[in-house]
Amino acid sequence: MIMTEKDFSETLKELRNSLGISQTEMADKLEMSLRMYSDYETGKYDKSKGDVRRLKILKKIETIKAGIANIKPGSSADLEKRIIELEKENAFLHRLIDEKQQVIEDRQRTISWLEHFINSNNKSIVGSSALKKN
Repeated sequence: MIMTEKDFSETLKELRNSLGISQTEMADKLEMSLRMYSDYETGKYDKSKGDVRRLKILKKIETIKAGIANIKPGSSADLEKRIIELEKENAFLHRLIDEKQQVIEDRQRTISWLEHFINSNNKSIVGSSALKKN
């Protein structure tokens, strides 16, 4: 099928609109300047160089369409489900971290108390030894 210049320009615009992207984003996908893309979309491009460039653009468009076709129906719902699972896992891990932090703080208090107790007893022992010598 031979595509006319009007068909070509309309195809570009329809594809861009179906993707829900701006001309700038489409130009990036097609690896060209915004000005050049805009000229192609409006039919204002240099017709003398148009055939080879149009074929390259059409090839890229087919690649973009193929990528869209490979998106499985329901994949958005699957993605949302996975996000919810990850959020639950994240919340669980935060609770686990909080619990472990509490255990660490409790053990640090115990160690501090034991150090204080040992130091107090050592002073008592040293003090009573000094009294026995006298």
